[in-house]
Amino acid sequence: MSRLAAGILVVLLGALPARSIAGAGVPADAAAPRASVALSTTSTGGVDGVLARVQSVEDRVRDVTLTFRQTTLLKATGDSGSTTGTLALMRSPERFRVTFTAPVEQIALYDGTYLWLYLPAAAQAYRQKAGPQELARVLGLNPAEPVRSFRRGYRASLAGCDGRGCTVDFARGGSSPMTWHVRVSATTWRMDEAWFENDEVKVSLSCYDYRVNRKLTAGDFRLALPRDVEIQDGIPMMFGAKTP
Repeated sequence: MSRLAAGILVVLLGALPARSIAGAGVPADAAAPRASVALSTTSTGGVDGVLARVQSVEDRVRDVTLTFRQTTLLKATGDSGSTTGTLALMRSPERFRVTFTAPVEQIALYDGTYLWLYLPAAAQAYRQKAGPQELARVLGLNPAEPVRSFRRGYRASLAGCDGRGCTVDFARGGSSPMTWHVRVSATTWRMDEAWFENDEVKVSLSCYDYRVNRKLTAGDFRLALPRDVEIQDGIPMMFGAKTP
């Protein structure tokens, strides 16, 4: 179950920090330079300028769906594997659904009352009661405030910019240091890719097929379970830690 937990948390932490969407519109005072002109730390206003652009576009998003591919490399063995799926979010009321489509179907969902984990092949579902504040504590990230969540627990720095976009590093120290590298587009200010690594593993996440403001409703985030599915309270070995 722990590997599955890491997968869900990677999606939530990785896909959300800069989920501004193609077509959502970039504010006039944050228009991106042409792709042929290299961005610079000065022209973007540094890390605060980049994050302000991302947040400004993000603030216009009411709901969003996207497709993701997550790749995990185990450094000790060189083994790697890929997971694909979709992510849907609604800002108000706060809801999300992460659907892993391959290699095994799994669904993680927040319906406003419960966090759910559904394993169709096992006919098993787990649930844990949570509100917005509990989400921030349980997952380490409030899905409605991804940029703010990263900046509370992490130190942000601008790794660099070029004609295609910028890379922002979110670093956390302490007993479990971690750095997320988040690549955002210079034209849409959405996240194209994010990755982190430690001595044991490297995980990278790419996001595409963004669709924004499609009028999702709370009903789109209800989990309809077959009658033979066993439901257990609590999600063992998954949540309760602030980081993956």
